[in-house]
Amino acid sequence: MPATDSETGSTNRIVELEQELARTKKKLKSEASERKKSLEYQAATARILEIIRRTPADSAPVFQAICESAAQLFDAPICHVFRSDGRFLDFVAWHGLAAEAIEEMRRTYPIAVSRGTVAGRAILSGRTEEIPDSSVDTDYQWRELAELGGYRSLIGVPILKDSQPLGVIVTGGRSPGTFSQRQIALLKTFADQAVIAIENARLFAAEQERTRELQESLEYQTATSDVLGVISRSPNELQPVLDAIAERAARLCEATDAVVLLRSRDRLAHRAHFGPILLDVAELGLSHSSVSARCVVERKTIHLHDIQTEREAYSEGCEIAKRVGYHTVLGVPLMRHNEAIGSLVLRRMEIRSFSEKQIGLVRTFADQAVIAIENARLFEAEQVKTRELNESLIHQSAAAEVLETISASPGSVEPVYEAILARTLQHCDSRFGVLLRPSNEGYRLAAHLGLPEELVDVLAKTPFVPVEGTGIARAIAAGAPAQSPDIQNVELYPDPGAARTDAFRTAVANLGGGRSAVSVPLMKDGELVGVFIIFRTQVQPFSDKQVALLKTFADQAVIAIENARLFEQVQERSRALSELNQSLEERVNAQVNELERMGRLKRFLSPAVVDAVISSGDERLLSSHRALIAVLFADIRGFTAFCETAEPEETIEVLQTYHEAMGELLGAHNVGVDQRSGDGIMAIFNDPLPCDDPAGDAVRLALVMRERMQILCARWKRLGHHLGFGVGITLGYATVGLVGSEGRYDYTASGTTVNLAARLCDEAADGEILLSPRACTAVEDHFETTHHGAISFKGIQVPVEVHRLIGLKNS
Repeated sequence: MPATDSETGSTNRIVELEQELARTKKKLKSEASERKKSLEYQAATARILEIIRRTPADSAPVFQAICESAAQLFDAPICHVFRSDGRFLDFVAWHGLAAEAIEEMRRTYPIAVSRGTVAGRAILSGRTEEIPDSSVDTDYQWRELAELGGYRSLIGVPILKDSQPLGVIVTGGRSPGTFSQRQIALLKTFADQAVIAIENARLFAAEQERTRELQESLEYQTATSDVLGVISRSPNELQPVLDAIAERAARLCEATDAVVLLRSRDRLAHRAHFGPILLDVAELGLSHSSVSARCVVERKTIHLHDIQTEREAYSEGCEIAKRVGYHTVLGVPLMRHNEAIGSLVLRRMEIRSFSEKQIGLVRTFADQAVIAIENARLFEAEQVKTRELNESLIHQSAAAEVLETISASPGSVEPVYEAILARTLQHCDSRFGVLLRPSNEGYRLAAHLGLPEELVDVLAKTPFVPVEGTGIARAIAAGAPAQSPDIQNVELYPDPGAARTDAFRTAVANLGGGRSAVSVPLMKDGELVGVFIIFRTQVQPFSDKQVALLKTFADQAVIAIENARLFEQVQERSRALSELNQSLEERVNAQVNELERMGRLKRFLSPAVVDAVISSGDERLLSSHRALIAVLFADIRGFTAFCETAEPEETIEVLQTYHEAMGELLGAHNVGVDQRSGDGIMAIFNDPLPCDDPAGDAVRLALVMRERMQILCARWKRLGHHLGFGVGITLGYATVGLVGSEGRYDYTASGTTVNLAARLCDEAADGEILLSPRACTAVEDHFETTHHGAISFKGIQVPVEVHRLIGLKNS
């Protein structure tokens, strides 16, 4: 039976509903798939962000995660990440390559950026590039690798930061075609995450480097500060400073060892060493065959990457290096006043060059070693000078006491003999002494001190005749002091008969234990009037100063003898001798006063001025008076700002270098007086030391000071110190003389000439030398100047026409 219309309609409706249901199911399935892919994409980006968070210092794990995530999400056979600087591509991460393909990539990369790869195209264009089918793309150069890897289509997404290429993400598809917008968007997200990873790694590395540099700088500053501390604590001890320098140089510069060598004439001796390398030679000659000596001879730093390959240039050093086993060597000379006085040498067992910072630190240590050496030298010189002065004063005092005894006993020689012997034994470290007077039978004992009683009995009984070859006989024959190194040494007296018959020497040696002796003849108008002998019971020769003192005592004994002989006969002669004694006392006091006066003057005057005052014998040269003088003021530009930011040690080092350099120049340019305060220097010309051209001398000094400071400022600039130098010079009348009180005198000048020089110095810019009108007029025939303008200065009523010094005229 045929279907009715209603049945047919119902059937059609059911079909329509089934079709609608199928479409709905398909749509829901598609939406679910899209949601799943979206969640997978989000999970992948989250995973990569988590890796970025965990490894901020390393971008490699991020690149690898990008490769794996893209390959998995796109069902791609391969995914690579390349790094690029815009010119070359480097292969840094991959997924899906066979081992032989990976090896091929490693051998080939880095390669130049070109259109032969999809990565190169993305770098060149700065945007996403696709190759729908690599098998038919004529520019593509990796077809064999594409076939081996099982991919046909390719996409390259550039990794960009501020439009600059950092790399490329490359993904391959199994079949020809293009990638979806969603896939491209995900790859761009991965590229952005790669930028974050690269930037994180760069910032982390930069921060690590800054931290390392800061730590290194602090260690260097601490080390130099420690050495300065050792120098300040041991101004007279050199060894602790050298030991500290060797240790800190080796440790901070990562050297196997460090050696300090000091020069003595034509040799270099090891003075300090830190490290395990053996020093198999005690000293080195000054030649070019070793780094230690060559840097001293050539006065420059020597840095060898491997000395064992430098046999032709460094034969001795190469031989020692091969024998001991070290390779890299750094030698820095110790420079004092442009003279190399030693070297600081660092060695490494491995082949590894020293950095510029390490070389700079070693140079700083070398400078500190020079400071310590100079401190020790000055301290030792001062000690020697003080010791010699004290010794001279003691000897003069002893001589003066003997003279007083002579003066108090004009008619008797015994008190004088006793005084002479007492002071001789005291100041010459002797056990006993005798004074012999000639007689018809020989020589008799006239006075003695410290002799054993049995020896006195032997010597007092009979006179004796000195035997040829003995010290007494040599002194008598020559009329001059004669030493006997050891009177018990028979080898010094080759005649056995003489040794047996020399009763005096035998008695002194056997009964008194005498060893070293000195005999001093008492001479009056070429005639021998006695012999003065002192003995030690140990073998120790007498010094030249002690012999000279004995000669003085012998002369005084002669005076005493002559006094006693003439006392009763000629009273007038006796009075003359007393005046002579008084004259000698005054001379001793005058010498003491002269020494004190010289020491007082040298505290504030140059050596040339002191010599002028001393030679004239008139200190009125230093009294207050008016004089035509040239005044030079100089100081460092930017020094106050530098002190506010610099470390105290840096400030001290700059001032030390500055004043050493300027002090050397001041001493060589006719400066009468110079005063220094902080970075300021004032120099006065034509008083108290006159000169023909005071303004010219001041200008010449200013030019060499500026030239020297340009060198120093350039060196300081490399250390980060921005400093300059300015000078002001005037010529005019001023009040000059001593100012102060006892113990605090200064020789200085005052007046408008001085004030104007200071103001000109303040006005001068870096490198400028400003002149007053009168100073400019005085030097304009020989020096080139330019008008600087009229300037009003504080404390000066009218503006001053200021001139700027250019230099010497070409003529």
